[in-house]
Amino acid sequence: KVDAHWVVLSAAGRRGDEARSSADAFLAGAERARVELAEFRDGFFPWDGDKIKVWLEALKVRTAPDVVLRRRFGDCKDKALLLARLLREAGFEAKPMLVNTFIRGGAGKLLPSPNLFNHAIVEFALDGQRRWIDPTVVLQGGGALNRPPLNFEAGLRIDRSAEALTPIDGSTEGNAYKLHEAFILDTAGGQTVLEVNCTATGIHADNLRCRFAMEGVEAVAKSREQFYRNAFLETSRFGVLEWKDDRDGNTISLTERFDLGQPYAKGTNARLCHLGFGSHLVQSLLSLPAGKTTRKFPLALGNPGTFEHRIEFQTPTMHKYPVEHFRKASGAFTFALELQKIRGMWTWKYSLEITKSIVETEAFDAHRKDILEAWPKTSIQLDLPVGIAACKTLDKS
Repeated sequence: KVDAHWVVLSAAGRRGDEARSSADAFLAGAERARVELAEFRDGFFPWDGDKIKVWLEALKVRTAPDVVLRRRFGDCKDKALLLARLLREAGFEAKPMLVNTFIRGGAGKLLPSPNLFNHAIVEFALDGQRRWIDPTVVLQGGGALNRPPLNFEAGLRIDRSAEALTPIDGSTEGNAYKLHEAFILDTAGGQTVLEVNCTATGIHADNLRCRFAMEGVEAVAKSREQFYRNAFLETSRFGVLEWKDDRDGNTISLTERFDLGQPYAKGTNARLCHLGFGSHLVQSLLSLPAGKTTRKFPLALGNPGTFEHRIEFQTPTMHKYPVEHFRKASGAFTFALELQKIRGMWTWKYSLEITKSIVETEAFDAHRKDILEAWPKTSIQLDLPVGIAACKTLDKS
């Protein structure tokens, strides 16, 4: 049995058809044959030697799907080709697809180029629906029809009939992240407690699942504790990080509690202390490049989806006030804040929906102004009476 890899270095124009016909005739009895045609000018081989070496080296990294499967290793192109072959063997229509992970759908506005794409995924059809999957992402949840949508917006299907980019349905439905932080305040020298509850679905659940698998639960817990310690120096954890993974529903929930000690700053008034915090979730999603007012390239915003951040402060000295609202709609996001003040508890309810994965260069200035208008609302500053004990405490266990 012959497995042939036939290479022709000078096969431009009509010579390409002749070279392929000759290869097909010569390799007719081979079990498998791959024909590679290049268009180097044969009269210039001595001068094109370096280019030819680069081209030949590139051939070496192309790995057949059976080899990828046997060694259980490969890059995005290897895995995409392997998955497409496996799906076709199982009776499904499937094709590899090239995408750009940075400019995403913006690739359609640029001139054609072989260097336009930097990643490979798979497009397949199931139950009459077209779906896309990234075979390089491990520990995905949700099943074949409920996996998180990919946010590449468009890609080039590896098919001889493809003449343009194919739109990728990147619906944000199912990509959500909810964070609830409740502070039980004590300015009398006792415990100030922070209770944290988080629910991640879709791509955010996949990201958390990978962190737990790659880093370990203990390392993730230490990292999260350090995050709060950076804001409040006396932070220590109550018990352990508790989490639950609904793999079929692709939802991960976690709960943790921290003793913040006395995280208050003293001011000029001895009867008051100060506590500063904010929606770090919204800030991380809407942060701007430092010092930039214009851009030459689109700005990537990460994964579109919905985000909710609820921050509560509980202390007996808080009084009731009318509800306050703020909303800012931009071309790439919608930001809203509801500030609810009832007796004993004030709550900042933030919501953010990211509707686009990139901001085009011509829209960046308007996007920047919208963020600067919303940004002050993400900060929380409290002046609290000194000597007020917490309304409840937790045992450290």
